[in-house]
Amino acid sequence: MDNGKTLGFRGVNDVKYANVVSGGMGMTLMIRLTGGPHARICNPCVIFQNASESYPIRGVLDDIPGVCYRTAKNGFITQKLWAQYLQKPRAHYRGHIADRSKQRVIFVDNFNSHHNDSNGNMHVALESSNATLRYLVATATDKIQPCDSFVISKIKDAWMEIWDDYKFKAIKDGFWREGSGALQNPGKPFFLRMAAEVVR
Repeated sequence: MDNGKTLGFRGVNDVKYANVVSGGMGMTLMIRLTGGPHARICNPCVIFQNASESYPIRGVLDDIPGVCYRTAKNGFITQKLWAQYLQKPRAHYRGHIADRSKQRVIFVDNFNSHHNDSNGNMHVALESSNATLRYLVATATDKIQPCDSFVISKIKDAWMEIWDDYKFKAIKDGFWREGSGALQNPGKPFFLRMAAEVVR
């Protein structure tokens, strides 16, 4: 969330280091693409770093249209979260699934958290959405996922544009956190709305 560069405006005498309070907070944006004639990007899921894995986080409702969220100790996906995501209705676009009896295939990379867990949570999640998992060839992700790479790069571009706009506006409006020399953190709802917007 911080590229380490200073930000300032032409003609000013002082240039502040435009970091953001808690700017190093772990956060993952999980994106799922559908294929076929109705291909689209499903609603993303933001995984926030939270030591106690609290959900919902106090004061952060999970009701923002176009996005959902979960928490993990390191802010990254776990088997438990992956299974929960697969069962979350808002995480999917079901408009093209007219026939619920039709088997779906979900392609994933070989990341540990994408595999079936010993508790059976993944089995339940897959069964409820009538889906099976297929794994991409190990260590070949960038070679066999050009669509994935293209979509992700465009999402990153949109994310950085909105995030930079926030930082420049915060600098201009003087939203500095008192005594820290850093910008005020806009809060988790800001990032949830931003995730929904970049996918739109």
